Amino acid sequence: MELDKKIMQYGDDYYNGDNTNIMERTKKIYTSDYGIVDDPFLSNHKVTSGFFKQIVDQKVNYLLGNGIQWVTDDEQEQNIDDYFEWNFEQILTDLATTASKKIVAWLYMYKDNGSLKFVEINPEQLEPIYNDKNELVEMRRRYKAGEQEILLVYDRQGYTKSIKKADEWAVIYQGGHYFDTKEFNGRRIEQVPLGFGVVPFIPLWNNKEHRSDLQAIKRHIDLYDIIMSDFGNNVDDMQDAFFTIRGHTATNSKELLEFVYNLKRSKIASVPENGDLQTNQLKVPVEARKELLSLLRKDIYSFAMAVSTDELSGGSITNVVIKAMFSDLDLKCDQFESQIAKFIYTLIEYINRFDNKDYSNQYNLDRSLIMNQKEISERLINEYSIGAMSMQTLRQLLPIELNHEQEQEKLMQEDKDRIIRLEGLAGGGDEQTD
Repeated sequence: MELDKKIMQYGDDYYNGDNTNIMERTKKIYTSDYGIVDDPFLSNHKVTSGFFKQIVDQKVNYLLGNGIQWVTDDEQEQNIDDYFEWNFEQILTDLATTASKKIVAWLYMYKDNGSLKFVEINPEQLEPIYNDKNELVEMRRRYKAGEQEILLVYDRQGYTKSIKKADEWAVIYQGGHYFDTKEFNGRRIEQVPLGFGVVPFIPLWNNKEHRSDLQAIKRHIDLYDIIMSDFGNNVDDMQDAFFTIRGHTATNSKELLEFVYNLKRSKIASVPENGDLQTNQLKVPVEARKELLSLLRKDIYSFAMAVSTDELSGGSITNVVIKAMFSDLDLKCDQFESQIAKFIYTLIEYINRFDNKDYSNQYNLDRSLIMNQKEISERLINEYSIGAMSMQTLRQLLPIELNHEQEQEKLMQEDKDRIIRLEGLAGGGDEQTD
């Protein structure tokens, strides 16, 4: 299965705001003397939009922002953070972002001083090889270390390391994925290379179609960038307007280009005695551009199955409407979560097999849905007012952060103070005068 490395590079570029199409765009002009050349006079702004980063980060944080909760027995402790450079939730977020941008993210398994470890490898360096059963049987990794090109070939038993010399590969190492030390009478006598029995790479695919989140919206983003950039170009160029020249003696495009160049440089135009030079100003079509940009923006979020934050502005939008707006994002996350489930299942299986653990592969993800907290609060208070719930339940469900133990102590103190005041009032009313 060969993946398009260009699509992977596009994913990085558009996520980082270096939108390839507009960044590589040049303005051309035809001249009879030089043919098609770069136009030295027209503005060429390169305005890149940030849609793709917003769309990717929104999906990943919506699905994983509240972390992962492992479903385990009460007596079982499960902490897999030690297998990673950072904690697992951060690594999973990084992998999910990579997969969204580049179709797939790969986690590499290895042993370091006898300890099992995992690390992400750039998918642009990797070439997976599958058999007719769609099983991963080999992984090839190419990268550069300084000026040296390196090829690593992993199979189920070990790996081979080669370096490129004069367009030929020379093997410099061949062995197992890790070593087991054999001892005799407490002394190390031999190190035996061992394999995992699997190719030590775990994929996290973006979806079953093996497509990135950019592919559905790249052309729309490119058009949006062109319109925004040309809007800036028009504003710049139309300040200079264009010229109507009467009586000019130029007979070819070279002379006309020299005339315009001298005019821009010195602001002086040389015309014949009966000649004339007029400037003409054009109007920038603002409204048409605004309408087209608005339509493109809607299409980008719609085809990306994302939620435009502009539509969530204001505090009057109801939770029913919010849930409806998130329905497409939920569908996209459902597809992605099925890939995450396969990834986590394989990861936990490898940890259990190669590190002698008994960890659970069951977990829960709580999606970070934006809600209208005012509406929720009003509904909860109404339920309390009609006697449908207790004050304790109300305090626990209100969408505000409270320290419930401290609040309970404060309520108990307030009750005591109220009783003391009432007893004081009652005692004062019983006093009699002689």
